[in-house]
Amino acid sequence: MSEARPSYGLLEALRAQGSRRPAGRRFVVARYFGEGAEVLRALALHGGGWSGFEVTTPARLAAHVAARELAHEGLSVLDDFAVKALADEVLDRVLEGPAWQAFRPLGEGVGFREAVAGTLQALR
Repeated sequence: MSEARPSYGLLEALRAQGSRRPAGRRFVVARYFGEGAEVLRALALHGGGWSGFEVTTPARLAAHVAARELAHEGLSVLDDFAVKALADEVLDRVLEGPAWQAFRPLGEGVGFREAVAGTLQALR
């Protein structure tokens, strides 16, 4: 039976990046913050420096990159709480209309607003 061994290619690449640019800001882009933090933890455990590395997600990195241009246009990226608040506001307005009267009980049901907000966040 063979023993599973972790791949250290990523750690070696991060260690090399840290050596090339010992000072400066570097991003570790991961699906979730916890995953990125674990990568940096492994880097530290295997002799690499983690100083200067910052964990982020693709969505946060995109927001960071777009922030200046959006601010120039008077816009900003909504965080998760703002998306939920906007979804609630829109649902309240829509469900007040006579065409949506049949959906009012659904709109006040458990989980419906969370599902709509989750759908909006997934579409972002």
